[in-house]
Amino acid sequence: MIEHPNVVLVGRFERAPLDFAGAWIRDAAGRFESIAQRAWFHRYPEDREKWDDWNVIAMVGKFGFWHAVEFMGFDGFGTTPVPVLRSRLQFVPATRHIDPLPVTGYDPPVLHKSSRLMPADGKLPGDKWTPAARKTWITGCRTVEDYLERCGLYGFPTAGTQRGWERLLVREGLRIDNSGHRPKVESVNFDVQPELAEAV
Repeated sequence: MIEHPNVVLVGRFERAPLDFAGAWIRDAAGRFESIAQRAWFHRYPEDREKWDDWNVIAMVGKFGFWHAVEFMGFDGFGTTPVPVLRSRLQFVPATRHIDPLPVTGYDPPVLHKSSRLMPADGKLPGDKWTPAARKTWITGCRTVEDYLERCGLYGFPTAGTQRGWERLLVREGLRIDNSGHRPKVESVNFDVQPELAEAV
């Protein structure tokens, strides 16, 4: 679970042990999921498979009085430390209205600290990794995320989109190595893609 001032993110399969407030948030997310799923199947009966595409719930608005709930699908969720938004459905609890929202193809949003939204046991449905490999990946992700946070990179305005994030890493001379089951941050030379270097 990730809490920001006006949005709370909950992983679809996240089941970490929680305090009372965390359990309450998880229950609220579960209720929204159930109601929104029924609304989606009623409104888009021919497009049922699109419902299965999401992996993160974003509850938007004042804490406990969320005015919108987004069901977001991220490419690379569970396989890269910074997955990229590919799809989203917006549900309005007050009206029980649900619709897909567009995602820009040029510079889509990214999700930071995605490891916090993974299941505690390290297992995703349909996961091809062993639980041990998944836990190793989560540990590596958290190390990467903690390092990037200490560097202050999450606070940059451009850090929220794919191209902005890539440019920021280039500017800082960093690269995220996601090969294998343990991601890490590496320092790199500035022999980078020209279009990224020029934009920094």
